[in-house]
Amino acid sequence: MSARLPTHNDQPTFECKLQRAALVEQVAREIADGQPSLVFGIHGDWGSGKTSFLCQLANELSENCLVHRDRDKPARTLGIENVFTVWFDAWRYQHEPSPVVALLHEICHQLPLHQKLWSGFQRHSAAIIKTALETVSEVTCEIAAQPVGVGVKKSFKFKNPFTTLREQQKLWDDAHFSARLTTDRVRDLLSGAMKKLLGWNPENRRRVCVIIDDLDRCDPPSALKLLEGIKIHLSLPECVFVLGVNLRQIERAIAPHLPGAKEKKQTTEDYEQADAELRAEGAEYLEKLCSYTWKLPFLSASTRAAQLRLLLGSPPHADAHVANTLPAPLIGHICDLAEEFDCLPANPRKIKALANTIRQLAALGWPHATPGAALSIPPAEQASEADRLLVAASIYQFHPELLRFLQTYLNAWTDLVEHLTGRGRFGDKQDFLSVIKLLRLPAAIPDLKPKPESPTPPRERLFEGYIDPVGIMVFRIQKLLVSANAKRNSMSRESMTRYLLFPEVAAAADPAPDASIYS
Repeated sequence: MSARLPTHNDQPTFECKLQRAALVEQVAREIADGQPSLVFGIHGDWGSGKTSFLCQLANELSENCLVHRDRDKPARTLGIENVFTVWFDAWRYQHEPSPVVALLHEICHQLPLHQKLWSGFQRHSAAIIKTALETVSEVTCEIAAQPVGVGVKKSFKFKNPFTTLREQQKLWDDAHFSARLTTDRVRDLLSGAMKKLLGWNPENRRRVCVIIDDLDRCDPPSALKLLEGIKIHLSLPECVFVLGVNLRQIERAIAPHLPGAKEKKQTTEDYEQADAELRAEGAEYLEKLCSYTWKLPFLSASTRAAQLRLLLGSPPHADAHVANTLPAPLIGHICDLAEEFDCLPANPRKIKALANTIRQLAALGWPHATPGAALSIPPAEQASEADRLLVAASIYQFHPELLRFLQTYLNAWTDLVEHLTGRGRFGDKQDFLSVIKLLRLPAAIPDLKPKPESPTPPRERLFEGYIDPVGIMVFRIQKLLVSANAKRNSMSRESMTRYLLFPEVAAAADPAPDASIYS
């Protein structure tokens, strides 16, 4: 029977496993104790765990967290009682004509689902609650009928001979101050409705915390519409907004749509300079909207290794009686190597993808296993297998161009190792170098100390040694690959056939004893 090592899914988690619990607590207290209206940002690269962080925040803020209501959630620790959360997936509603209208509908739908609020509703008149919900509904219709910040003019005429002067004055006001209808009056109506829905009073200081996820994945016009709608219509003393965003992506997305952006692009000869200026304006736009933005910290090398250890050792789902596992010593070797040689990107999603790849390659390389048992890798081979699995999975997951080269040319693996150890002799026009030059090699960092004969200006030396902790083109396994070849000779072309080479290539080069596993 073939081995089976299931993969982990990409669902967010309510349990903090990335040492961010203190930050969750800090943000939660600021939301509960701050003076609304407030808009906060949570910044992190794609895959950094923003959604999980927001889920943990929602669970800490609200007694019955409405996000993924079918999931088990850890106990709350702060005892916050005055915050009621609303979850809004901006990506899901990006094609709505007015995203802020969709947001208001979600607020009306989710607020009554909070048990504590609902018990409070029983003490209020049903008519009051109904009136509040109808008010929000009417406001959403008015917002949907008008562009943000722009009024719709109304006709000014006598309806009948008995129309009073006061009614005519109202018609004149509506015709000439219609912009006020979409800002001040809408805001006042919404604020009053929110107070009724929350049962608000100065003592309980109740507020709605609207958590907006995936805003940076929306198409730019939709993201801008939603941000403008929040700023213009929902700056309410009962509302706090938390935006989960990748600042670099959202700045890049909204900058071309800001006033004057098109003219600046057309009149500036240096396009890179124009893009930089537009991104700076996008950053200023967000600064005006957000009271403060927390940046999720990068994972340390030890935290990355601990995350990989957890993912490799824990079954992704409950069918443990048929799923196989990796031997514990093998997992230990892999994670120790990953930490020692800093092989892992500082991105939880990428680490999870790497763990899934390791599991699948191990199932391919050691196919025969008893259901529910660990793979039968001999203990004497597990250290070398850890080298091979970590290197092969990293290439497989993060460097598809290099993988294709290795799986196509018979001597590609030898050429790669010799190049990394400084023994390669290749011309500039060879295909191998065209693939390798795409990679950033961490060990190939020039000496940062200026040479006495031709000192390099500090400005030019500033970023020579910088390796992006989440960069996808960094060849992080370089030191491990070279070290393993030097110490244990565990990464010969023949030994790597198990994980990296197509069976046809392996057979043509030198048939391995275990070549039958591919048939």
